[in-house]
Amino acid sequence: MRKALCWILVAVLALCGILSGCAETTTTPSSDSGSSEPKTALKVGSVYANISFDPWAPTSAYNNCGRNNVFDTLITKDGAGNIVPSLADSYEWSEDGLKLTFHLVSGVKFHNGDPVTAEDVKYSIDTARSSDVCYTYFSAIDSVDILDESTVQLTLNTPNVALLEVLVTWGMIVDKAVYEPAGDQACDTLETVIGSGPYILTSWTPSESATYVANEEYFKGAPSIKEISVKSITDPTAAVIALETGDIDVYTNAVPAISVPSLKGYDLEVIDVPAQRLYYLGMNWEFGPFVDNNKLRQAVAYAIDRDALNLITNEGLGLKVFYPGQPIYSGYPVVENSGYPFDPEKAKELVKEAGAEGLAFTLSLENSGTLPELATSIQNMLGNVGLNVTVNSMDTNAYMADVFTNGNYDMFISFTTAKTKDLDTVWTMMMSSDNVGQGNSGRYRSEDMDRVLKAGRAESDPAKRAEIYKEGVEIFDRDIPYLALFYEFGNRVINSGLQVEPGMAEYDNFYYYSWK
Repeated sequence: MRKALCWILVAVLALCGILSGCAETTTTPSSDSGSSEPKTALKVGSVYANISFDPWAPTSAYNNCGRNNVFDTLITKDGAGNIVPSLADSYEWSEDGLKLTFHLVSGVKFHNGDPVTAEDVKYSIDTARSSDVCYTYFSAIDSVDILDESTVQLTLNTPNVALLEVLVTWGMIVDKAVYEPAGDQACDTLETVIGSGPYILTSWTPSESATYVANEEYFKGAPSIKEISVKSITDPTAAVIALETGDIDVYTNAVPAISVPSLKGYDLEVIDVPAQRLYYLGMNWEFGPFVDNNKLRQAVAYAIDRDALNLITNEGLGLKVFYPGQPIYSGYPVVENSGYPFDPEKAKELVKEAGAEGLAFTLSLENSGTLPELATSIQNMLGNVGLNVTVNSMDTNAYMADVFTNGNYDMFISFTTAKTKDLDTVWTMMMSSDNVGQGNSGRYRSEDMDRVLKAGRAESDPAKRAEIYKEGVEIFDRDIPYLALFYEFGNRVINSGLQVEPGMAEYDNFYYYSWK
């Protein structure tokens, strides 16, 4: 894994993951309130400022915000969620769905003045598909070929309807002349963070703060926001206070649902965005009390009250789910009566049948957000059915190394952030055998599920694809690799003097923001 040893020690966030958020906070210099000059600076808060800007490093999803502002992709999304050209001014598929050809915009330059070339595109995609973080998503690509100085063609070994979504998220284009010589330090030092995006990174303290200035030569036009300062605010309550006092203009994560009504008395706007963060419970598939003990897994499933947990995190406003995904995702199957409803009496019976009465084990979690409260509630729920649970709250770095990467746990509570709106990337991240130690933190391996994942990403007919994933839900219910619990109540809170198309707010790309 590229930089694995380094980032196992440094990575911030549990998954989460997310595969959506961003990790930075801006502290813009305050302007003279009596000045007639238009505002051009933006103060941003987020859970964490970037640990790394490497698009393919095994680090937190909170890094996405900084990356989205520094780098560009061949294709992107508009406010309606449609995939549209970006560094590629057009693209087309072959009739058999096995060749995807991109035609590049001419004259685009990186922040250091180097031209964006077909060689940079090939190098970037080849690097992405060889990285441990996302190689599974690019596994359908056999080769990346340069047809001429402005044309790049991807040749696939099987059709993959999710590939465009993957390229929107992980297809960031780096300057080969900078990235390749930097080796393990690529995008981990200020001088190697070189993209072609709307903002140039000017200072950076990993995990703490970052500042950016507008790329005045940006090929889509100079940004309206000229300066961005980002600072980390890990406590959501502190973020709400910072918004109310004007210390920040934007928070790039959802604020707690309980805080939303109180914001109405301030000069703030709450924008609803699609929920990206899925909270879930994992039971180790490789070792410990849950291995080959399906009755015990079922007992846990029946013991969990999703409504009570949703109330803790979302004031009951989150979307309760029994399998990963939601109706806005491509490929989503509508399956009635899936999962295991809350039934503590049934759970007690299964605990007894499993020979697990009084069984002691540990529930691990990252000490952030509402996870500690959720863990305490789950501890009580499982205690009520005869299981003896010890809660192990860990700092983020320890959690990422010990639980997420190395699998040293019995059970965990966490969240993952979906970066696309296609079911394949969410399910592949969480359940592909190839992703154990990456997004598959449950360490789940199933030939049946791997077959479904492969078939689902290759099927272009929506109805047939949904049927494939229905089988996947059956396997999910049978094996119980995780308990999907609920999706977070999604929102962005911004200064009411700002304007952004609502459909673009979730991406935290400040090119689309401006002061009124």
